[in-house]
Amino acid sequence: MPKHCLTIAVGLWLTASGLAVRAVAAEALAVVGVVTEGDTPAPQDLAAALRRGFVQGGFAVPAAKLDPGPPCTQHACYAELATKFKANLLAWAKVQSSPQTYEVEIRVVAADTADTVTVDRIRCAADDLCPPMPQTMQRLAKEAGRKVRLRLAEAPLAKTPAPDPVVREPAALASPTPPPPP
Repeated sequence: MPKHCLTIAVGLWLTASGLAVRAVAAEALAVVGVVTEGDTPAPQDLAAALRRGFVQGGFAVPAAKLDPGPPCTQHACYAELATKFKANLLAWAKVQSSPQTYEVEIRVVAADTADTVTVDRIRCAADDLCPPMPQTMQRLAKEAGRKVRLRLAEAPLAKTPAPDPVVREPAALASPTPPPPP
């Protein structure tokens, strides 16, 4: 293979991989809150497990301090958090536990539209063979990240409206011209 062909091939590969990296970087996700009820590990440990899971799911996740306030439920709050965390997707987790069971819920919201992208839940009872809570949260976050990726890949198709059909006036059929008079 001539040297210039190799150079062009490497250049194209670098360009394509750079575009892929920019596409992934554009979809930054921030873990902004973990609400715990009952006997649970520290929220910071659970947030770290969530971050690891979302990173495994393919997102850039900044390691930031959790939002100490109540869970955000309004669009203005989402925009503020998106700016604070430099992310266009926001994730919250809620953990309820008792001595016999625990339940984990992860919610991912698009900051710009306030649309819920996914809500994933898992419940582990004493007789279930569940790993410890942080591992369960990491696995659930990884799966939630994959779902979000799929929905984001489908979103441009869903958000782009179908073009309006072009309505044209029916074309008049050409009437035969009468023969010239003799």
